Amino acid sequence: MDISYDFAGFQTERKYPTKSAWSIYGQATRLVPTMPAFWPNGKPGPDIEYGDNPVVTSTFETGHDDEKHYKTQNTLRLQLNPLENLDVEARYSYDVDNRYDWRFQKPWILYFPDWDTAEDTDGDGFIDDMELIPQERGTEAPNQTEEYHRDLREQANISVSYERDFGDHYLSLFGSVEQLNDDGNYISAYRNYYISDKVQTLNAGGEKEKDNSGSRWIYSRRSFIGRASYNYQEKYLAEFTFRRDGSLKYPPDSRWGNFPSFMLGWRASEENFWQESLPFINYFKLRASYGKMGMDPGSPFQYLNKYSIGSGVAFSTAKEVESIVYQEGVANPNITWEKETSYNVGFESQFLDNTFSLDVDLFYKKRSDILTSRNASVPQFTGLALPDENIAEVDNRGFEIQAGYNEELGQDFSFSLRGNISYNKNEVIFMDEPKRSVPWQEREGKPYGVTLMYEAIGVFEDWEEVNNYPSHPEAKPGDIKLKDVDGDGEITDDDMILRDRTESPRTFYGVTLDMAYKNWNLSMHVQGQGTYYQQHTTDGRRGEAGNYFGWNYDNRWTQGNLPGVEANTDTDVPRARNRGDQYWTWWRRNNTYWWDSMAYARLKQASLSYSVPEEAFGGIGLSSARIFIRGNNLFLIYSAQDKFDPEVGNPMTYPPTRTIAMGVNLTF
Repeated sequence: MDISYDFAGFQTERKYPTKSAWSIYGQATRLVPTMPAFWPNGKPGPDIEYGDNPVVTSTFETGHDDEKHYKTQNTLRLQLNPLENLDVEARYSYDVDNRYDWRFQKPWILYFPDWDTAEDTDGDGFIDDMELIPQERGTEAPNQTEEYHRDLREQANISVSYERDFGDHYLSLFGSVEQLNDDGNYISAYRNYYISDKVQTLNAGGEKEKDNSGSRWIYSRRSFIGRASYNYQEKYLAEFTFRRDGSLKYPPDSRWGNFPSFMLGWRASEENFWQESLPFINYFKLRASYGKMGMDPGSPFQYLNKYSIGSGVAFSTAKEVESIVYQEGVANPNITWEKETSYNVGFESQFLDNTFSLDVDLFYKKRSDILTSRNASVPQFTGLALPDENIAEVDNRGFEIQAGYNEELGQDFSFSLRGNISYNKNEVIFMDEPKRSVPWQEREGKPYGVTLMYEAIGVFEDWEEVNNYPSHPEAKPGDIKLKDVDGDGEITDDDMILRDRTESPRTFYGVTLDMAYKNWNLSMHVQGQGTYYQQHTTDGRRGEAGNYFGWNYDNRWTQGNLPGVEANTDTDVPRARNRGDQYWTWWRRNNTYWWDSMAYARLKQASLSYSVPEEAFGGIGLSSARIFIRGNNLFLIYSAQDKFDPEVGNPMTYPPTRTIAMGVNLTF
């Protein structure tokens, strides 16, 4: 009998500015170039709005956001071998995760120009002196929020396994019972109107607008797992697995789901006829599988009627405001597991003494009983809140291919090249969508996650083109031209199309190269993805409200009626805009102009190393030494667009950091 106990404890403390990294980075793109971040005297310059000058909001002048994280992990294991070939293992884990957030915000000072005091003392056309007016920005008064998060995760598992060879036969049996419990809660308290930022405790805050909130959650899941594996002479292989899972999220009469799977394999290269007829294929394994899995997404207890507490109703002559209890939504007593049925066929192979390798998998997956609401039976505009039901179906099909080449040329040089590519296309089979007035807006039969939008087909060059094409009443030269899909001479909701691949790419790929020459080693890895559309502008606060992105500014439509500005009417970039005052902006009429493909290929990693020969160590006590240089996110080999990093897919998010490291590994 073996008994072991593992304990791990983690304590992390982080301190941030009160503005998020997303806000600081995003607002930096809005700053107008003619307004200084710092004045010559070192004082911070003005903002556009909300006090968002990143030279201040990236510091602790705005307050602080402290996060303390305490985590312990405990695992007890017991292993027994009561009989030959029989193993019994019991495992119990108990993890405690506590997080404490302390956020204290306070106003900060920015300095704005007083143009009435501006002076050009030396007459060179530049302002030499000007008074700066300090203004308090940010919060009205110091305020504080304290949050406490607790999560207890408990997992118990007992498994039994048996393995035995019977001559040419091999049998393996496995059984397991697993229980998972998750219990957590959250508490938050808020105080405003601190008279000072020197004492940062909740009781030092004001009584006005103080608030608190909290929540609790539980989750539990139990699983019974059985597996039987068999092979004959390592040629013919079979495996059968059965799971019975129960989830606390579902009502007792539909809480359990049964999910079987099996696999068949044939190592054809072990057959005599194969070795005689196809000796250059030294390994070939054909496999096929079928499996069903269960998933329990969504909120728990949807099978129960839920009630919420509200306020604002006055009863009696005292006109006191009383709390009320009201039903929130409708329960679904039949809610149960989402299911995924998978079919897979493929092979593994190696050629010419393992010089070449090729693995291919073809798959088809059918997701059924997906939780969604009925939009056709009861449209959303009725205002009725129906529960989710297990009614939607989505199909997925595709392939995965891995290939490799390995070669050794003499004793000094070796070479390895490996590549992989995967393709996955999904299709909505059923989702109970309402009847569409035009067939091209029906989501059934289209990929999951398609986005409804207008198709942009260019920019109006002049008034003649505006007047001769169906357009919005607000249209003018320089605006985006939207396609009249149904040809009725008007731009209406029926002209919107469904653009696919806005949820995820269909294709992923990667290539890895390893080379070694004597004591030198070179390794490179390239990764990429296929066409995948994302919005290239997600912040509407531009124009007078903030700076432009270069791709919205360069080569834009201009009439040429301003000094120093040439006419540019033959372009696919619309005129300059201010916030949302155009009908073609993405939040008013979403259209394809605002979307670009995020397809890319990147040299993700590369390293070069040199192993120092042992004879160079002499008698200094070293057994090995390796000098290396390594880089991550080195550069883009290809990008479908040049606006921002396609791997991140969001211009308002900080791009991947290129890192280069040099070092020495020494072994004594």
